[in-house]
Amino acid sequence: MAKMNRAYIAHIYGEKPKSARWHPVLSKKLSRDLSNLMLLCDAHHRLIDKEDVDGHPAERLQEMKAHHERRIELLTAIQESRKSHVILYGANVGDHRALVSFKKAAVAMLPGRYPAETIAIRGVPVT
Repeated sequence: MAKMNRAYIAHIYGEKPKSARWHPVLSKKLSRDLSNLMLLCDAHHRLIDKEDVDGHPAERLQEMKAHHERRIELLTAIQESRKSHVILYGANVGDHRALVSFKKAAVAMLPGRYPAETIAIRGVPVT
């Protein structure tokens, strides 16, 4: 069986009177407005529209959408000139290893910089 990603357009305010979070004024006004649409996987689309509608009011979905959009904007707005190479250098402190993972180093660079490569340059201690 082939693997694939499926995505569904979900409405924050439902399109039809019996749909989740339908609103007599806002549903028609925002029917096709991007501010009212979210792209969700099948499981989460079912969750917000059928399985846990009460747990996903319009205000919560708007907050989730805004949070996601801010995160994506932060990650995609970084200028090309802000890329940096990650150099990992570790040395033992007594009996303890003091190593930082590439993933933690990459996260620490944001938002001002981002990794130029998907792997780190490994420093070798001079003895």
